[in-house]
Amino acid sequence: MCDRRPSDNWYSPLARTIAESAGRGAFIAGFPEYRPDLVSQLAHALSFQMCDFREQVMLRAGPEAARLPLQRLDDFADEHALGGGLILQNAEALLSTKPKAERAAWLLRFLDRPWPTAIVLPMVLFSTDVNPDHSNFVRFESRDLPEQSLLMRLHSTR
Repeated sequence: MCDRRPSDNWYSPLARTIAESAGRGAFIAGFPEYRPDLVSQLAHALSFQMCDFREQVMLRAGPEAARLPLQRLDDFADEHALGGGLILQNAEALLSTKPKAERAAWLLRFLDRPWPTAIVLPMVLFSTDVNPDHSNFVRFESRDLPEQSLLMRLHSTR
């Protein structure tokens, strides 16, 4: 039996899905673990802007961050998606403050909204709240992803 090595273009299923949607709409990239290195790689490969919602909105909101409505994610995406594709990193920080039913409803609205550009929401924790058969949901399996570097593994254990 031969081991299968992940390809350098591990993100091609998502890139294909975006292309098939004429580069417009919301997309969820389901990852098996938190891999900011791959999210950065994805943004670079797709030539998308990457914005960190947790850093740019939630940290600034301080103790009030958990009270932000999910509509703030839409507003943030509207603000940052004007110049082209967007990777909306760490949106799960706000999603984690909401009950499952509210999260699932927002995710469905997010996916079905007619966005003027492509917006990718990387997810780890709540990708099970998304219908796995949704055409704009792409799940990545560990075996298909590049191995995490030692430096990134050490960084993620801090």
